[in-house]
Amino acid sequence: MQLDNPLWRYALKVYSHSSVEQSCLAAQEVGLHVNTLLLCCWLATKGEYFHPERYSSAYSLWREPVLSPLRQVRYQVRQMCKTYPELQSCYQQLKLSELAAEQVDIALLWQLYLAKSSPVVSGASADILPDDVARINIASYLKTVGMDSTTAVTCCNKLVDALVLVN
Repeated sequence: MQLDNPLWRYALKVYSHSSVEQSCLAAQEVGLHVNTLLLCCWLATKGEYFHPERYSSAYSLWREPVLSPLRQVRYQVRQMCKTYPELQSCYQQLKLSELAAEQVDIALLWQLYLAKSSPVVSGASADILPDDVARINIASYLKTVGMDSTTAVTCCNKLVDALVLVN
């Protein structure tokens, strides 16, 4: 598994911008996976479409058993910090652990990207802008997870808008 990969570097680069971070956190609040959204956008920069079936194993391999429970523990400790401020150090360590787990998640997505088979790949035509491909990719992801609510779509549109300014 390659922890330091182009998808990870892209995620670090774009997430460092406050508008992207805010959009990602808003998307996470409505139940979307930020790493998958960033994958959709990264693929768009390469002129490639997101194929949900190619990346579905990342959920069962890492997100469900490791990343999601870790995030829930962090959320619980964050709430407890209001009553017990001395837990702040524990909370900070959980944030670092969650970031490391996010990196593994992205490494799995990268590994699945590298393993793609030719018949599934379809590139965007040259006259379609990357932000349009990103919106198509995200719409495909939203459809797959059954999250086509106005709130989810708005969060994702804000993310793409923020990424257009960053790239």
